[in-house]
Amino acid sequence: MLAYSVLQRRIAMLARFEMLIRRISEQIGGTAAPIGAILHTLSQTTELGTFPPLVHTVKDMGDEGEFRVSWKKAAEVYGREWSLSEQERHLLVTFGFGLGEGDIVREQRRCEQYAEQVKDCLVKRRAEAATRGRLYTALGFCGGSAAVLLLL
Repeated sequence: MLAYSVLQRRIAMLARFEMLIRRISEQIGGTAAPIGAILHTLSQTTELGTFPPLVHTVKDMGDEGEFRVSWKKAAEVYGREWSLSEQERHLLVTFGFGLGEGDIVREQRRCEQYAEQVKDCLVKRRAEAATRGRLYTALGFCGGSAAVLLLL
């Protein structure tokens, strides 16, 4: 059961990462503000204000900090903590590289590509969770049935 709860937490974090990428893309298109300002704004929202890599990055970079360095440190820490796969950790860590260096269209395209890759990871993890959920349900039923038989 512990493995299933870890998987559910991983899914929740990947979903929030996808949401962060999409919100960054929206902000880039809507405000054309610097990445640091966008991250600071998003860290104040209800839906993303508790997303650990974002909070860690904003706190670490301060007013004039370097986004890429702060993001990489946070992504490495939380990628390990959440037991992400190698592909998922790679996406989390590399998202910050090059962000904020292109024009608005290129930045939005880049965000969309990352969001789609994270979405693909989410689809796989959700399928895995559904399979494991059925497995644990079946094991629980079998274990309960065995206990009843032993009591008879």
